[in-house]
Amino acid sequence: KSSLDGGPIPEIGDIRGPIAILGPENRIAIATCDRNEILILNNGGSYWKTIGGALPGRAPGQFQFITSLRATTNHLYPVECYDNPRVQIFDVNGNFIAQLGMTAGEFLNPAGITIKNEKVYVCGQREGKIVVYDKQGRFDSEIIIPYRSSDLSLVDLAYAARPTRIVFDDAGKTYLLDDNHSRIAVLNASGTTVEITISPRDESNYYFKPAGIALVGDYLYVAGNNQQENKGSKVFVYNKNGILQKTFAGTTAYRYKDMAAGNGRLYLLTDDENPYFDLNPGVMVYDTDGNFMATLSEIKNANYLTIDSQEKIFASNWYQGTQRSTFAVFDQQGNYLWHYLSSEPVEATGMAVDSNGNVYFSDGCNHRLHKFSTAENTLAILQCQVDNTPPTAQISFPLHNRDCNFLQNFLVIGTVSDKNLH
Repeated sequence: KSSLDGGPIPEIGDIRGPIAILGPENRIAIATCDRNEILILNNGGSYWKTIGGALPGRAPGQFQFITSLRATTNHLYPVECYDNPRVQIFDVNGNFIAQLGMTAGEFLNPAGITIKNEKVYVCGQREGKIVVYDKQGRFDSEIIIPYRSSDLSLVDLAYAARPTRIVFDDAGKTYLLDDNHSRIAVLNASGTTVEITISPRDESNYYFKPAGIALVGDYLYVAGNNQQENKGSKVFVYNKNGILQKTFAGTTAYRYKDMAAGNGRLYLLTDDENPYFDLNPGVMVYDTDGNFMATLSEIKNANYLTIDSQEKIFASNWYQGTQRSTFAVFDQQGNYLWHYLSSEPVEATGMAVDSNGNVYFSDGCNHRLHKFSTAENTLAILQCQVDNTPPTAQISFPLHNRDCNFLQNFLVIGTVSDKNLH
């Protein structure tokens, strides 16, 4: 009992989480502080130690909403959800040993991709991180997107960013579309701090949900959709300090799905899926001053755009009639050139093209990265092993709901160290 109930423990905190009996001493482990901390008591009820803290965290030994606790004679296994889809492993003294999930070099629900300095940057949407590889799929590094300190005091914002689009400026700062908070987050060059956030609002203070971003020169362009029904869409232009400069491409006829930039042009992919907007002209082209240039009406029913160095337009999940391609290629005027269709179920949730014409796309169905060689007309699955050695067998993940986030329960039956386990 706590002291509030006449017991010997001064303060336990807000006990909402699970409980487990730990080690041969039968200590009591309890998730407290909104499940961001583990309180461990001696079997008689006296305080022994805590793991984690009152605020959520993403590093080893920190937690964000513990859903389950399991213990064996030698180990404690807290299970998290939301920001940290992982199982951490501690010894009976509360020392961190390892974790299952959120492995460096791997991802869950990969999204947007960009290429910078011969490296491929992939948005790990579900795990709130950016994973970096070389062009052969060898792991380089990763950025675990930090919490914005001012968000942690607000219940509805106290979650990590979930990046779906990413661009870089010349100083190395990262601009990412945060789908979890529906805003743009700007990270410093090392990726350790969220410097500013941008939530698009118009002159009437109506909020617009970002759908795509592009960085041209000193200006950030954000395609936004009004959150009120039938209020339309527009493009917001900001300087690098997040100060709004102007808006353009305002419309109440359709919504925007994505944005790409190339050769001084902005390409706006319109939304064909919202039931309130039945007009879908295709891709709307503007110059960077906001002047309308053209409509590319053949590029409809796609999800993601990217432009290569030759100004060819790549559109993922493009439909031609009733057949969906993995991606399709168009010239600068929007004329169809060719398309690629994977032989297995693939959902291209992000895409980039390197200087050699190789197409990299993230696969939201199978949680992996693909590289398509236009010169050889072949598709490869980049293994993306953190130790840069591929497994001896292909591991296939079954298709599942992309929003399946919870590890509800598990039982420890043993441990293995052989990665080629069948």
